[in-house]
Amino acid sequence: MRSLVVAAALLVLVGCSRTKSSNPVEPGDPAAPATPALTIFDGRAIATVTSEPIANATVVLGNLTTVSDANGAFRFQWRDEVSVSRLELSSPEIVPRSLVVSVGASRTFTVDAIRLGNGFDLDYYRRFARHGLEQPGNPTALRRWTRAPRVYLKTVDESGQPVDAETLRQTEVALTADASAWTGGRFGIQEVVRGGGTREGIAGWITIKWPSPAISGICAQAQVAVEGGWIELNYLNPLCACEGTRVGRGTVRHELGHAMGFFHTDEPGDLLNTSLDRSMRCGGHPSARERFHAAIAYSRPVGNLDPDTDPGTTVQAAPALPIVIVD
Repeated sequence: MRSLVVAAALLVLVGCSRTKSSNPVEPGDPAAPATPALTIFDGRAIATVTSEPIANATVVLGNLTTVSDANGAFRFQWRDEVSVSRLELSSPEIVPRSLVVSVGASRTFTVDAIRLGNGFDLDYYRRFARHGLEQPGNPTALRRWTRAPRVYLKTVDESGQPVDAETLRQTEVALTADASAWTGGRFGIQEVVRGGGTREGIAGWITIKWPSPAISGICAQAQVAVEGGWIELNYLNPLCACEGTRVGRGTVRHELGHAMGFFHTDEPGDLLNTSLDRSMRCGGHPSARERFHAAIAYSRPVGNLDPDTDPGTTVQAAPALPIVIVD
């Protein structure tokens, strides 16, 4: 009997020894899985263009939610190992904002959202920046330049005949004088180069060309925010002439507005109005309304969707399919 008891005790000891050896990781053991570091995300919500703080906005980051304080500040912290996440802001005072942010490490971050009122009109913005007047109900993704374009001003028309010096001079003046108005002051035209060739299809350029023979019923047409795109000025149509130049300076600036990424509006006083009177065609400039909403658009990446959702990855160029606006 005593032998049986000793044998049973030995079996218990052996069993315990085997159990311990099959679980080598113990608390404090260097081989134990490390707890993910605490990531702290300090953010601040401000208004686009004006940089005023946005208070009491609901802020969502992945599956976390908080509210911005009186200074627009908010904080998230977590231990999950993630690299990017979508951040969303909402409030009755702003256009809902959504964008992808890097959250792979603790950081500070400022996010801007469009504040309603104070000059901003979402319906107008949809006409101006999303083709809403002529394509209602189907807003386009944002199209704009990400760098200052160069302009190639052709000195001959499409039949090879030279364009008169005064029309070329006034066209160049019109192109450069107000170009930065279409970008919120970020940049204008980098340079204007003249010649008898073309830069169509070459990234970074806009080509100004002159149809020949004249195109009936229009003064101009342009592609919207296309790298290597073009503006066509119908200089052989006498109805388009103004004050010594065959195409009015206002018309040139109107087409440049399209080339920089914008569409027709129906607001009186706008240079991109569908129906320009003669004074605007001859010498019109972008309105304060157009300048303000252009600054909003040029605060967003190419591909930004209605109402204010950034793409998941950075888009460097306008969408491949060109849009041509005829005036």
